[in-house]
Amino acid sequence: MPPLSSISRGKTFHLAGQKNAKSHLSGVQHTNANALSRCPVSQIIMVSSATQTMDMSTSVAVCGVEASTEAPLSAQASDSCEPSVPPDGSDLQTLFQEGSNIRRLQQEDPDIRSLLEWLRAGERPSSVRIKGAGKALRILWHEFPRMTMIDGIVHRVVALSDVEQTWQVVVPSVLVPEVLRLLHGGPLTGHLAVERTMARVRGVCFWPCMYRDSEQCYACQRRKAHVPHHRAPMRTTFAQRPFQRVAADILKLPITSRGNRYVLVVEDYFTKFVNMYAIVDQRATTVAECLFNNFILEHGVMETLHTDMGRQFESDVEDFKKEMKDEFAQFKIQIDQQLATTSLKLQDHEQKLEEMAARIDEQETWAAVANEALSRSLKEQSALQDKVNDLESRSRRNNMRIYGVPEGAEGSSVIQFVEGLLANEKLISGGTDPQIQRAHRSLAPRPNPNAPPRSIVVNFLQFKKRKEYKAIKAALKERGVRFQTPFTRMRIHWDSGPQMYNSAGDAERELRKRGFFAGHTEEHVSEGPITSQQLEQTSPWHRVERTHRHWEREAAKRARERLQEFQRKPRQ
Repeated sequence: MPPLSSISRGKTFHLAGQKNAKSHLSGVQHTNANALSRCPVSQIIMVSSATQTMDMSTSVAVCGVEASTEAPLSAQASDSCEPSVPPDGSDLQTLFQEGSNIRRLQQEDPDIRSLLEWLRAGERPSSVRIKGAGKALRILWHEFPRMTMIDGIVHRVVALSDVEQTWQVVVPSVLVPEVLRLLHGGPLTGHLAVERTMARVRGVCFWPCMYRDSEQCYACQRRKAHVPHHRAPMRTTFAQRPFQRVAADILKLPITSRGNRYVLVVEDYFTKFVNMYAIVDQRATTVAECLFNNFILEHGVMETLHTDMGRQFESDVEDFKKEMKDEFAQFKIQIDQQLATTSLKLQDHEQKLEEMAARIDEQETWAAVANEALSRSLKEQSALQDKVNDLESRSRRNNMRIYGVPEGAEGSSVIQFVEGLLANEKLISGGTDPQIQRAHRSLAPRPNPNAPPRSIVVNFLQFKKRKEYKAIKAALKERGVRFQTPFTRMRIHWDSGPQMYNSAGDAERELRKRGFFAGHTEEHVSEGPITSQQLEQTSPWHRVERTHRHWEREAAKRARERLQEFQRKPRQ
């Protein structure tokens, strides 16, 4: 069992078998304060090698030793050098003539000699003391738990399974070429591959860096074909926009009634949109024609076309290129013709647009003048409307009074009496309607027979304001709702209380909300004259000054843009 080291509270414990050794270390040497560290700490010693001698003056634990490729040894391995049961020596006697020669060569090898010293001492040094040593010595240091001595020869114990293990002779460096000749380059070995050679080597012996040495066969390197390893790594292809990269492949299906046997599948990398087209064969010319006539004309030209370049493409790849070039050449000719036709149409449309702009300019001028005139008319209408409302509201001041008419001379109708009086006195022409709104005696009490008669009050001011309330009055009377018409307004006494309306339109809208005009049509009630504020809100005309110089500047700007676009195009 390999040694276990534990650092806790300034003490180091070494467990080897059933013997426990306890030693106290001073605090200065506790540079590795990690209690869970696996790096052993012990007294500093000197490690000699064939090439260099190291004097380590620090106790910093460094675990940088190269790991071996062998599996960990089972619990039977031990750091002690107690002899184990020797293996079957048939292969060893075949490979090495005498064990004394192997023992002597191991003692002469500088790296194995250090390993022998560790085995005799029963423990290996810490990793700090072999820092900077050769690679072979570091590998032997790492494999120390697997090492054992059998008859003075160093062996490496390898567990083949849970119940089976084998012993490998540690080969000195001077015997490595001879071992490789017998196991790889001999008449009966046949220069097998590296893996097979290593399988045979692991069965009988071990030495550091044996896999690297097995690859150094000159005959194998000269005769066997070299497999290049400088290949670009595989990576995922990303698409950042539609039609940047399009993949195409051919799927074979049973023959259809139209004779189509294959399906050309085209998919966009970015959108994952799939198009499938039936084709008769899988020749490159057929595929190119299908791609151009179906996919490109419908969706546009892709930036990159990705195919597996199968045999159907490799056989006539030149025809494929020629076919695609011809198709694109024809496509370019058609585009040039369409562009020429479009250019002529654009010039025609540009001329028409200039004429339309001139007409629109005239209409804008007329609309601006009309808008200004309408604004003045609205201001005058508003002033007149205020005067009319004032006259109608205060119409009592404008009544005509007739004095000296005896009481009872007017008969049953005062209006007819007044009209006849005006006609007899020739104050109005014959057949003219004076449009008397009302006529009546003054509201004073009836006088005595000897007293002067009361005057007759006549009102000739007749406006349409009162006629606007006619339909509203009829609807209110039908429902039995009380109302009043003070001058040009209307007061309606609802159940919730009286409410005053300033116009007939407001009163009509209120009655329609309450369902008074449902089921029958009523006379239209005027909404009142349009105001200047409404005109400003609804007028869309805003004059834009356009002159001949303006159109010249626009044309020059378009010409500069076309020139810049032509200069940015890449040269063919």
